[in-house]
Amino acid sequence: MDMEIKLLISIIRLSEKYNAQFSIKCLWRNFARENIISQEAFIALLKKIIINKFIQYKNGIIKVNSQVKLAKEIYKKNSGNIKLFKLMHWHNFELMCKDVLELNNFNCITNYRFKTKDKRGRHEIDIIGYNPSSKIIFTIDCKKWMKYNRASLKQAAYDQIQRTRIFIKMVALENFPLVIKKDNLCIYPMIITSLEKHFQLDTKFVPIVSFTKLNSFINNVDQLSYSNYFKLEFHP
Repeated sequence: MDMEIKLLISIIRLSEKYNAQFSIKCLWRNFARENIISQEAFIALLKKIIINKFIQYKNGIIKVNSQVKLAKEIYKKNSGNIKLFKLMHWHNFELMCKDVLELNNFNCITNYRFKTKDKRGRHEIDIIGYNPSSKIIFTIDCKKWMKYNRASLKQAAYDQIQRTRIFIKMVALENFPLVIKKDNLCIYPMIITSLEKHFQLDTKFVPIVSFTKLNSFINNVDQLSYSNYFKLEFHP
């Protein structure tokens, strides 16, 4: 990993810790602790990076304008290394997932909350993505996991099915923030993970998609109708 990537990662790590802005002295202390570099070389590298429109530097303070866009930039520069996700806040991971969906013509809302009369009372779906042309809705749970076991994946998939069933039954897409054509609408619960692997645990089950494979999965969204994934249909 080259020094530029390492410095960008240090910046996003401190951005997460200090709410998007921190001093250059703080950055130097953290970066020099982990890397062999002179202060002069550090300043030269920082000047090169600050050209990046997502980072500002003024009066000794570094400010990150968009943690999500900076994370995407690092992800691209670092050839899709998922170790970046370990440094990210879970909400920024959700926003990166949302960006991929929107680039593939999905209309999205995040952190959709609704109330029911069951024991839990309150429910939340991380991302709801709707594609008007394919008439597909994904109800998505984002998991910023670095480790996993099959039991936890199965439980997450089961929970997302139940959450989606309740969403359809209770909300029934009335007064919903997205404009949706309800005829022949197919709804797929889905899990997006920060893990490197792509999973399909069983037939008739929920797609568990690595962020690294998310774009290619969505590009083949038309094939979902012929797949064994769990599907709910909405009939107005």
